[in-house]
Amino acid sequence: MTKFKLLALSLFVGITFYGSAQKDGYFGKKNMLSLHGNWFFRSVPQVFYQEEIYTYREPSDEFVSGFFRNHIGTVGLSFKRLVSERTAFGLQVDLGMRNLGSPNFDLSSKSTFSSVWSNELNQNAVWSEGHEKFLRLTDLELSRTKMVNRQLLLTWSRTKTTTVMPLGLMSAFGLGVQYASIRGNQNIYAKAYSKDQLDSSWSTDKMIFRTNGPNTLNNEYLGLVWMWDVSLNYAVSRNLIFSLGSDIRGVAHVFSLSKEADFRNAFPLSQHGVPTIEALAYGRNFKNEIRKEMLFQNTFRVGLIFMF
Repeated sequence: MTKFKLLALSLFVGITFYGSAQKDGYFGKKNMLSLHGNWFFRSVPQVFYQEEIYTYREPSDEFVSGFFRNHIGTVGLSFKRLVSERTAFGLQVDLGMRNLGSPNFDLSSKSTFSSVWSNELNQNAVWSEGHEKFLRLTDLELSRTKMVNRQLLLTWSRTKTTTVMPLGLMSAFGLGVQYASIRGNQNIYAKAYSKDQLDSSWSTDKMIFRTNGPNTLNNEYLGLVWMWDVSLNYAVSRNLIFSLGSDIRGVAHVFSLSKEADFRNAFPLSQHGVPTIEALAYGRNFKNEIRKEMLFQNTFRVGLIFMF
């Protein structure tokens, strides 16, 4: 008898949530406001991303390298409007902070990202004003660079089950823009072979250099982004829904919003036309690095949806 009562109660709750929900909304509610958190991970981290992350440990004066796995979380807010029993349109905003790896700084290589600065005398050297030494580019290692990332997406959502929107399995497709800014005021540490004069021999031991970035340079980028999301939504009450899902997103193209003249004014060329280490650490064009690092992302997402 007890089992029968539990079964009847479960059936009643199910009918209440699914059967009584109106076709034009969830209990008559057509607006969905969602607060969600995303955890970004890489299922195949070393296939598309070969860079390493270098970290300087100041107390022990160590320069440590690690795999570029970049497990970083973001927070976001989305609004959706139900337009039919199984379809919704909306807006989504995400905010997060990411790391960029250490790229190849060989100015003689076509793969370098610092093509704005040309080296007239030595293609494999940069100048350090603070330490008054030349650094060898081909063996240069930089500590991680942080990027503040904001995304705005137009979304189209559709349920994959026969239940009334937004319960059950739901997929969403989004297109939008990404605004990224590099934190240029942080200290970046470099490790490389060095020498006092261009015509002298390189040192046999790598030195650690501390670079000081400017507080006024704005290194900003705009990118075109896409997203495909699948989520499973559970009813908590008539107003709240718990969402669990995963999305795949990426950056299709990145545009630099900063002027080349601003970089050159902040980091003038020095010592026989050799660019400074600060120019490469803070003033280089990051658009290729941003696109490569965010070309393909898969995230795990948890959210809470408020219906009204």
